[in-house]
Formats: sequence, structure tokens, C-alpha cells
Amino acid sequence: MRTAWIFVALIAALFSPAVLGWPIAAAAQSRGAIRGQILDGTAGNRPLAGAEVRLWRMPAGQAGQLATVRTDSRGAFVFAALPADGTYLVVADYRGVTYTSQPVRLSSGRTTTVTVAVYEPTMDRPAIFFPYRLVVVERIGVGAIAIREILEVVNPSRYTYLGRDEAGYRVTFRVSAPRGARDLTALRGMAAPVISGGRLIDTAPLPPGSFQFAFGYVVRYWGTGAVLRWTLDERTEGMGLFVPDTGVRLRSAIFEPRSPGTIRGQRFLHYAGNDLGRGQVVEVRFSGLPAHFGPLAYWLAAFVALMLVTSLAVSVRRAAFRRSLESLPGGDVDPKPEPLG
Repeated sequence: MRTAWIFVALIAALFSPAVLGWPIAAAAQSRGAIRGQILDGTAGNRPLAGAEVRLWRMPAGQAGQLATVRTDSRGAFVFAALPADGTYLVVADYRGVTYTSQPVRLSSGRTTTVTVAVYEPTMDRPAIFFPYRLVVVERIGVGAIAIREILEVVNPSRYTYLGRDEAGYRVTFRVSAPRGARDLTALRGMAAPVISGGRLIDTAPLPPGSFQFAFGYVVRYWGTGAVLRWTLDERTEGMGLFVPDTGVRLRSAIFEPRSPGTIRGQRFLHYAGNDLGRGQVVEVRFSGLPAHFGPLAYWLAAFVALMLVTSLAVSVRRAAFRRSLESLPGGDVDPKPEPLG
């Protein structure tokens, strides 16, 4: 988990395409080119001939397809005379799956080389795993804990996994939030996320290699303590927990303390657990949280107040009854029955 702080810092990075705005008169001089290859990754990066390749331009969030070509016998393609200072994507379709390059930023008079690997599809599930899972407690409020998780998922095979049909979805992998989590939200990374039953489900084909994704949720609690309990959906090599250093205490049989660090100027405590199996339950108990009793406190206060008022009313009625007895003739004498005979 030595690299955990690096991945946490990366969560703040956002991709922002540049806004194009070159003069019309200078357009002829501001040109670039993109050339590259389409490779069959399942066949050991063999060049793929005759593949259709599309070029997309991304100006100011208005993506549009510019051109389509086919690869030659060496799997090569070229897109020439492109406006520079733009951001482009190279897209290839293979056996029903779409593969996309990283964003390509062109410079005037330069040619950028791009390689896109495609893979044979499969319905057989590979040994998917998470190299790391980072749990960042972003905010602790009265009665609620806001959490963000950052994960990396790996398909170690040489095939693109298409997923299994489950409950109306084509599921490639899933990740569960802690039990009772609310407001589950996919933040970035997943191509086609679905939220169901406290789980984040990816329904897009999963190619070989790895990618990162993130999601967030809120855990509500009563009193001054909370329990977070995860059931792991995949084998997880390392799981890290980051908690603001505000006096909150935690206990766990899985997590061990590590060196604290700073995220965006705030000091965080760091805990880690390693080599966690699929289906394993991970539990963390928090104490020392801001006290929260919610409506229960109001109902309890109302009940106590009602009991006090009732008790006072009974005392007043008893006192009034005694005064009425004392006002009667002989009311100050304790009456006793007369003896017989």
C-alpha cells in the first residue's frame, strides 16, 4: 500500500479537453496527422488487416466523427491534414466490442503515433481481481459519514470478457458498498454502470488489462458509533482505509495502522489490510463520532415530560383529596370501627 497515497491524490485529476479557436486564415498552416496500427492482442499483437478505424474529434465537449478508414495488410492506418491544437480519439470495432485509444492531442506540423489493441471475446469468466481498494472517509457529520472508494480492476486474461446475464443485465463484475449504505453513486471509470441492491455493477465488456473507477455513498448512524461491514465481491490484494484525524477511533480485525498522511491539506489516519479473499467479510467499528440520536431523542424527551406531568397531576389530585377529607367534621380523627358487644 505504499502507492496508496498516489492513487488518492489522482482522484482530484479531471480530464478537460481544450477549447479550439484558431483563426480561419491560419487553419492551413496548423495541421497535424495521426498514424498507427490495430493489433490483435489475443494473437500476440498480430497486425489486424481490413479493420475499420474511426476518428472522433472532441472540441469543447461537442464530440463528432471526422473520418473512417480501413487498415492495410500491416494493420496500419493514417489520418492526415487534421486541424492541430485539437483532441482526438481513435476508435476500432472488433467482433461487437468497441475499443478506444487514449485522447490524442495534436500539435502543428507533428505526427502522433497511436496503437489500439483489440481482443477476441469470451463468455468464460476470467480470474478478475482488485489490486487495491481505497476507502476514503471524506466527511464525518452528525449522523452521517460520507465515503468515496477508488478501485482498480484487472482482467488478467487475453480475452475480452462479455459478462453473464443476471437479473436482466450483462454483468462483467460488481462491487458492493457496506451494508446499509445510502445514496450510492458511480463517480468515474465505469463505462456502463448499474446500481442495484447496494451494489455497483459494470455491464460493459471487460478487456484485458486494468482500469480505475470510483464511487461514493453515505453511511448513517445513531449515537456515537458506527459499523461498516463489506462483503468482498472479488479477490482484493490490498484494501486501505483513510479517516480524518479528528479524534475518531476505530477497531478492526483486518485493518492495521500505517503511517498517516495528508490529502488536500487535511491530515488522515491510514489503515491497511492485505490478501483478502472473494466473499470475505471486512468489518470496521467506529467510536467517538459526533453524537446523534435524531427523532429518538425527541420522542424520549416527550415521553419523560409526559411522565413528569402525569406524576405531578396525580400528586395534585391526592393532595386535593386529603384536603377535602380534613374539611369534614371529625376529619382530623382517624375513624375506627366500634367493637361489637
